[in-house]
Amino acid sequence: MSYKIFIHYKVMDSFFNETKLFGLKETGGVLIGYRVGNEFVITDNTGPGPNAKHQLLHFERDVDYCNNKIEEIFEQSNGGLNYLGEWHTHPLGKPVPSPQDNKSMFEISETDSYQNDCPLLIIVRKKRNDISIGTFIYLNSKRKKLDYIIYEE
Repeated sequence: MSYKIFIHYKVMDSFFNETKLFGLKETGGVLIGYRVGNEFVITDNTGPGPNAKHQLLHFERDVDYCNNKIEEIFEQSNGGLNYLGEWHTHPLGKPVPSPQDNKSMFEISETDSYQNDCPLLIIVRKKRNDISIGTFIYLNSKRKKLDYIIYEE
């Protein structure tokens, strides 16, 4: 099956602004949107939250903050928008998942409370005034790189 990811331009702007804000420390958050068949539409994302931990080669999001944002957007959309996955930066590396990223994402795909058996992961790298991103799906114990399309409403 062929999967497609659509990313709203404001989400891309958020990636750029967050990478600029945290410089050489990793940052990130969650991806929010909806899925129709094999198409994922990322309409929103969160930042890291005030209690997130940012380090050179490690990031832990503020779970309570991100969960509250997901619930808020879920309610505002009457249940139309929900958690799709995670995003974070690799300021010094390529926009590809590390072994720890893979482990975390496979755990998410197998954890019932996430209600998402095929989470997305976006890795962002800022270089000068541009960003490059890698988009991945975790499904059936496999990771697959996906192409993405930036859209406006």
